[in-house]
Amino acid sequence: MNFLNDLGSRFKIGTRIGGGFMLIIALLAVVATAGYFGLDAARIALQRYDLMSSNTLRLVETEREFVGLRRNVLAFVQRGDQASQNRVHELTKHLDENFKKLDENLILPEVKESVRRAAGLVDQYVKNFEVIVKNSAARDRSVNEQTNPVGAKMRTLITEIIDSA
Repeated sequence: MNFLNDLGSRFKIGTRIGGGFMLIIALLAVVATAGYFGLDAARIALQRYDLMSSNTLRLVETEREFVGLRRNVLAFVQRGDQASQNRVHELTKHLDENFKKLDENLILPEVKESVRRAAGLVDQYVKNFEVIVKNSAARDRSVNEQTNPVGAKMRTLITEIIDSA
């Protein structure tokens, strides 16, 4: 305590007030610097959260579109309608866009690799669908050009046999 009294009595009152003011300014600068770096860290964390939530939303949309793709492939296989085939092509475009955006925005390499594998499987699925489309056209042609005429002849022949019996 004696030391502080000696230190305080050595300087004039103006010097002591100026020193106290400078000490307060220095403390204020330390608090401002700490606040700046804290807010900067919060900004970085918020950007990371935004990226993660956007990627999660994109993954959920991709999963939903793939379910729609499978549903439309099944509808095409069962009914052979053109609307289902067109919808499959639309959903394929959306899935490709989502996979590209995910590949650009993902950070973790293992998740990126999983998304690339999934994109490859979707491509393979769509290629298999195109094979189904080609085969269904061949099947329809075969049914219309071969099976139906033979069936009509068989029906006529059986009808004649029944009539003669």
